[in-house]
Amino acid sequence: MKAFLAAVLLVGLSVSIAEARDENPPIPPSQCLPSGIRPENDSRLAKRGSEPPQKIGVLSYYPNRGGGFTFREGADIAFYALPYPPQTRDFDAMVLVGGNVKGAKVVFHVAQRVKIFAVGTEKLFPGAYFIYRCRPVETAQNGIFCREDTPIAQWDRDTPTGKFQLSIMDVDSQTRVKLKSIVPVLEQAPKPLPSRS
Repeated sequence: MKAFLAAVLLVGLSVSIAEARDENPPIPPSQCLPSGIRPENDSRLAKRGSEPPQKIGVLSYYPNRGGGFTFREGADIAFYALPYPPQTRDFDAMVLVGGNVKGAKVVFHVAQRVKIFAVGTEKLFPGAYFIYRCRPVETAQNGIFCREDTPIAQWDRDTPTGKFQLSIMDVDSQTRVKLKSIVPVLEQAPKPLPSRS
């Protein structure tokens, strides 16, 4: 028991010392972009206009108020395309820590500074999108969650007159198929005029 208490104290002190060295104060959940707003309550992802959602494969989609598209699978938002690149924010989250105490495995939560993704504010050029999926992150305050907008793909081009392409990040094969199915929607989105240079 003494060894277990010593391990907990050691981890707690290590985290406290690491946090004391960090000059950036923790961001309260209310300032974590976009805070604890669930995707279905985010005004950027709400439907723009009165047309009903269109069907594409197993997904349905509609133009959203954020300037991109919201893709739904049944009643849930599967992912969303927005013309804003991701940014990272430092955030105090609860992290599972494990170890061995006298041969027994021990797991407990520790508050730790982590980086999370959020939708940025700087707009991409017309026709370019980041495709995001939401995941909740537990804050250092037990039971309170903050939303992380994880980028899973990018619709972009290499040159000003090049062809737009979908670059898929590390996701499972089922999500890959769904992402590939949205290419026709992204291809029909407004594109910038070719440069005159």
